[in-house]
Amino acid sequence: MAGMWLSGQREGVFDSVKAALDKFAKASVVDFSTYLIHSHLAEVIFLALEEGQKNHLSKVELTEIEKNARLAIKNLKKYAGVFSIGGPALDRYKGQWEWHHNRPEQAHQFWRAATEKAHTFPITYEEGRAELLLGKNLSVDDPERAIHLQKAREIFEVSGYENWAAIADE
Repeated sequence: MAGMWLSGQREGVFDSVKAALDKFAKASVVDFSTYLIHSHLAEVIFLALEEGQKNHLSKVELTEIEKNARLAIKNLKKYAGVFSIGGPALDRYKGQWEWHHNRPEQAHQFWRAATEKAHTFPITYEEGRAELLLGKNLSVDDPERAIHLQKAREIFEVSGYENWAAIADE
């Protein structure tokens, strides 16, 4: 779904993600195999949140996306409470939430935690995404920016995520 979103194929994706988030929020059982589902649903919601902010969506539309972003974090928090492998994704999305609310210091703390946790497992996708967020959201004159973007690109290239490697080069 995130791939569809990134490629511009958005019709029906957001509504499908909202419905799935709601179902997982109501589920009383946390199953190890749902990690990818939680992660992908959150990915689409946070891409929509980022895009919505850039495109100056109406307050009503942005509020709807924010509601679903909180739900995605809640679902991942429930998952990570049982399975620590969910921790890097949870930290990454918490960082994106903080960034969205103009709290850059907290966002950077969450993203750094996500890179460390993801590297330990290893979960290269999460490590690369957190490095990418760190790099993209530092000022252009900050020397750490280039380091994080380089790390992200390298992680994505080695792991076969060419689309994300290209984004790290932008």
